[in-house]
Amino acid sequence: KTVRGLMDSPARRAIPKRLLDGNSAVWVLIESGDAKVDGAAETTLRNQLRKMEGTLEMPTTDDLRGDAYFLEETKVPLRLSFAIVRIGRDDPAEHLFVSMLLSSEEGLNAFEEPIAIPIFGRGRSYYALVGRGINADTIEENCRFLVGACSCQVKQENPGADMLLAVNW
Repeated sequence: KTVRGLMDSPARRAIPKRLLDGNSAVWVLIESGDAKVDGAAETTLRNQLRKMEGTLEMPTTDDLRGDAYFLEETKVPLRLSFAIVRIGRDDPAEHLFVSMLLSSEEGLNAFEEPIAIPIFGRGRSYYALVGRGINADTIEENCRFLVGACSCQVKQENPGADMLLAVNW
């Protein structure tokens, strides 16, 4: 049961499904417990993500093929799209995942405000946005990085952390 809890939860089933469906990233919104504040954070996030879907551009297929790590056999239908998965900080089914997310950056577990963390690629997190940091400018900055051409040659050069997900990529 403990091992299953480390690797599996409803959110950790939803995230890879959305990534494999072609979403550019899945934003995990960890609730603060204040419904009004959490709702406002989700509205800001949802509205800005919709705007980014309409204004950002994906790298071209030629750009992707020029990357030494491009896998021609990849069957994921890439598209400029973002999803949101909202989880309660005290949800028993997500307890270990929330702990993992809050440990992805130093000091992140000290905040009691809503936290938005984009997950991309094969389950890698990017920088968290916290409370008032969940705003149009920071969301746009993160989205631009997430859909841009990769310039990192090794995983250690990528910001973020790998999330433990039970999925056959």
